[in-house]
Amino acid sequence: MKSTYTIIFTCMALIQAICVYITKKSKRKIAPDWILPTSISLIPTLANVAITLSQSTQVCNWAYAVFYASLTWLLLIMAYFFAKFTAYEKIPKQIKIVLTALAAIDSLSMLLNPILGHAYQCYGSLNQYQEVCIVTRGLLGFKIHLILSYLLSILSFAILIRKICISPSVYWRKYLTAIGSLFAVILWDALFVLKKTVIDTSIIGYAIACAMITYFAIISKPHILINSLLGKVAAYTSNMIVFFDIDGICVYANEPAKKFLGIDDGSLDKCKELLEEITGQKIEVEKNENYTKTIATNKNPVAHLQVEYRTIFHNKKTEGVFFQMQDATESVNRYRKEKYLATHDPLTGIYNRETLFKNAEEKIHAAPETSFYVLAIDVKNFTLLNDMFGRETGDTVLKKMAFLFPSKKLPNVLYGRLEGDKFGMVLSKEDFESNVAELRHIGWQIGTLLRKRHYSVTLLIGIYRTGENDISIPTMFDRALIAIDSIKNSGDAKIAYYDEEMRQEMVWEQQIVTEFSNAIASRQFEIYLQPQADREGRIVGAEALARWNHPQKGLIPPIHFIPVLEKNGLISKLDFYVWEQTCIILQKLKRMDKNDFYISVNISPKDFYYTDVAQSLIDLVAKYEIDCKNLRLEITESVISTDLEMKLPLLDRLQVLGFIVEMDDFGSGNSSLNMLKDIRVDVLKLDMGFLYRAKDLERSRIIIKQIILMARELGIQVVTEGVETQAQADFLRSVGCDVFQGYYFGKPVPLEKFFSQMLP
Repeated sequence: MKSTYTIIFTCMALIQAICVYITKKSKRKIAPDWILPTSISLIPTLANVAITLSQSTQVCNWAYAVFYASLTWLLLIMAYFFAKFTAYEKIPKQIKIVLTALAAIDSLSMLLNPILGHAYQCYGSLNQYQEVCIVTRGLLGFKIHLILSYLLSILSFAILIRKICISPSVYWRKYLTAIGSLFAVILWDALFVLKKTVIDTSIIGYAIACAMITYFAIISKPHILINSLLGKVAAYTSNMIVFFDIDGICVYANEPAKKFLGIDDGSLDKCKELLEEITGQKIEVEKNENYTKTIATNKNPVAHLQVEYRTIFHNKKTEGVFFQMQDATESVNRYRKEKYLATHDPLTGIYNRETLFKNAEEKIHAAPETSFYVLAIDVKNFTLLNDMFGRETGDTVLKKMAFLFPSKKLPNVLYGRLEGDKFGMVLSKEDFESNVAELRHIGWQIGTLLRKRHYSVTLLIGIYRTGENDISIPTMFDRALIAIDSIKNSGDAKIAYYDEEMRQEMVWEQQIVTEFSNAIASRQFEIYLQPQADREGRIVGAEALARWNHPQKGLIPPIHFIPVLEKNGLISKLDFYVWEQTCIILQKLKRMDKNDFYISVNISPKDFYYTDVAQSLIDLVAKYEIDCKNLRLEITESVISTDLEMKLPLLDRLQVLGFIVEMDDFGSGNSSLNMLKDIRVDVLKLDMGFLYRAKDLERSRIIIKQIILMARELGIQVVTEGVETQAQADFLRSVGCDVFQGYYFGKPVPLEKFFSQMLP
């Protein structure tokens, strides 16, 4: 019999060890709290194995000590575990300290019993099979041990019963299992104590309780709870849920579904017909269909319905189908709004840049044989319009443009807003050529918005013509915009066609701008001097001109880089460079005792805005210790045609200091008698082109003569530019011209050549 119990106890220990392993591998939140109780439960079981195997009173005495001591700790830790298991965290800290201290004292008492013999006595006894078994007789210390054990058990009972009282019945199962297991163990142990059987079999109850709690707390899923919660989810969700059995009969519809379908519990048989009408699809359970789709409905306020249809299986057999439906009106409307905002310009309501590019690509690729025009349309001086009338008026103009684009005469046009005041359009060559007047008319119609305010709106149109080996759509529009740039400063042109020369000009402009700073730093700009001669032909001065000696491109003429620098606000840096280099040359001439030799330098209109012209010139003259009169300053009418009140005092200041101010290109159209009336200059530079362009040569000669006479009357010296022949020089001498400049007297030359061949 003892061997049978030994096997049973060993099996129980094995079960408990498996529980420990399963708990350790589990990822459930409660698993770490259950590892310690399951591990400690092994100790009394193994102690019982030792008791049944041994016939030595001393060995059994120690085994019983371990058995009773470990049971105390097991019951205490089980109570703490049940507190965690039931989410009860309100055991006061002081009580925990007291209980732990009592458990420690009791276990120490049990472990000292083999020495002191105060808690129980061990003695041999024969069982019914005449086998010697070592049993115990409880003393006072053992009774105290029993009281503590029962108190700890009652604490666990109290924690579990409290949880049952405050929880819905669907949660009771796992707590009742724990209570039942604990109650069975205590009852089993009490019967052993009362009957005083030879072998304590109550340990089997501990092992079974350990396995039961491990199963319900760690292994099993709460199917009853899950099914109950799912049932309530179906009942309480705002989604509409309908179930059909395998015969297609409606067995359940929650309240939202019944309300939407307009039925009650007594008319569930109408569900199938109603849902088939709404979804437009037959409900055939045997087909095992599954789908999710959004449909439009005529049931206000539900304009759109998201329908999910699923077949339910159990063991690979169809159990029925269900519908889950929800009002998708808000989400559909939100999606449409987001899609609209993602594809349309928020101000004008037409396609935005990205959508225009996408649709343009589709349109052009869909008709490879058709020649298309890609248009960029820009409102000329739109920034000024905004500044004069306010951004609100500017926005109104843009919206009016977008409104006018979808013309009946241009039904196949694709249009959108590129950015700011720039719009894009794609249409066939034939449509454009036959309706170009309609596009101009759009500009006229927009102009009516501001006509009462005496402001004319002008549309500039750049056109890129598609070809065989075409580029990307964004690049097409970029090139159409390049075409617009070519006419922005034109007074008459409204339409420009892109050609490769425009692109080359832009590439060239970019190269100039990119390389300019390095060119200044590395002194790639060289000063050329063009001589000026007096009436006797002596070289008395020169004009300083800049030439770019590029390391790869060679000598670049000014016409190729000066306009670029002016356009990009870099001309003032070049002018300052020329001024300083000229001062260095004048310093050299001074050292050569050429104190009366002068050099003229140009002042550009933008110099007044990017630098302090007067102070810069004064500082340079002081730095190189030259005379102000030797550094002459050439200006044109365009220099002072704006902000006259600001610039005139600066020029007066320079003249007072001794600088000589020259009016350049007089007679070329850029200077006039009107400006001469307002500005006190020292020198007039008369352009001989005035004479060349005249139809009546004699008439032009008379005008030139009178200009020179007028200048002499005003005390202004005259320098004539563009003198190329002996005859021109003789004529100018005869009418009183003082100084001459032109190819007849010398072309612009580098410094070395000027000093070696032309300097007197």
